Parts: sequence; C-alpha cells; structure tokens
Amino acid sequence: MMKELTKVFQIYYSDKQKPTLLDGFSHFKNVQNDIFLENAVLMRIFNKIKNENFHWFGGFSHKVCSKIGNHFNYQYLKNKINKHSNSDIICPNPKNIKESNLLQNPHHPRILHEKSQNEGFWECIDLIFKKLNIPNLLNGNHLDREINMIYFNYFVIKKDLFADYMNNLLLPVINLMQFDEDVIKLCNMSSPHNNRPFPEHLKKETGYLDWPHIPFILERLINIYRLTYGRKTAFVL
Repeated sequence: MMKELTKVFQIYYSDKQKPTLLDGFSHFKNVQNDIFLENAVLMRIFNKIKNENFHWFGGFSHKVCSKIGNHFNYQYLKNKINKHSNSDIICPNPKNIKESNLLQNPHHPRILHEKSQNEGFWECIDLIFKKLNIPNLLNGNHLDREINMIYFNYFVIKKDLFADYMNNLLLPVINLMQFDEDVIKLCNMSSPHNNRPFPEHLKKETGYLDWPHIPFILERLINIYRLTYGRKTAFVL
C-alpha cells in the first residue's frame, strides 16, 4: 500500500553516487542541472507523475544518511508516514541534523545565519515577501522568530499540497528570480555557503562561477509555505 500511495525519490547526479542509494526509494538520476537545483528537479518529477495515483510526494538526496543519520531508510519513512498520516508535511527531527548542532533546536534564522549569508540574502527574501504580498503573521512565516526549520529540502508532503506549494510559492519565486530586475540583482549576489566551493560541473552547466543566493533562498521556502498556510508539520524523521 505504501509503495502504491507514495512517490518518494532519491536524487543523484552521477553513477559514482549509486552506492549511497537506499532500497525502496525511486531512484532518479538528474542530468538537467540548473541553479535552482533540487527545487527544479522535484517540480519536473512531480509534473511528470502528477496524474498517477499517490497521496505523498517527496525527494531526498543521495547524501541523506550523512545529513540526518544512518537510521533513515525506506521502512523507517514508511512507518513515520503511517503514524503521522494526519499531518500535511513530514520532515527530519532537527535533533538528527548532523551538519551543525545549532540547527538542532528552534532558532531565529535571521540571527543564526546572519554571518553566514552575504549582503543581499535577507534583503532579497524581504523583497519577495513584498512582491508576492505575503503578510507577516507573526508566527515565524517571515523567518523572524525562533522556529524549527526544514533544511536540505528533505520532506514528504501530501500530493495536493505540493501542487499548491509549487504553484503558489515556489514557481512565483523562481519567476521573480528570472524576470524581476530587483530580485535578479539581489538573488544573484555571491553567497559563501559555509565556504564550500562551487562545484566544477555546476560552473559548466549553469554559467555561474560561485554560489549565488538563489538555491539557499529556495531551500527556505517550504518553511515560509507551511507557516503562512498553516500546514501541519511533523518533525519526526
């Protein structure tokens, strides 16, 4: 039943990454890279399968176990979906995030990431709020309160809600990043990304020479969506 009603993908980019793929997931090799990264990949996958019969949709990278722990596998995800089927979104427990213990508790994103984001990052997010008329509900939907955060785009979400998220937030933001001059200027500013080098293959495929703010702004959108629209979220993976 789980496999018939759930479409959860593990995304990889090179055959060298196949040993890290987990049994049970649908494996998707992405050969069409752009600067929108997994956000664009998930939309392409969803649009291809949206007429199929399933209730839950999501994607995880080939690095998921190194990000949130070796306890994560298909059976574990299946059990959590069955247990929390009344939720709208199911995502990692922050306590399981390996990248930084600072992410493991509720935190104020603008304060925690103030030094790790260069000029233009939060200005761009605030401009997007203005352009899309997203009100500040004073519940953290503007990422200006202590909240638990979904990172890495690791989540599963009910099918109809992913369509809603894609059409009402993700696509409108991507359109601003492509066609709005004010947003284009800010979102293309250089982002340090914790001093991680920009991959050589992305330089060739995207034309960028270093990280822009684009993918890191998009990564935070699921948090804006769930808090703006009141989507019930289970931090349990």
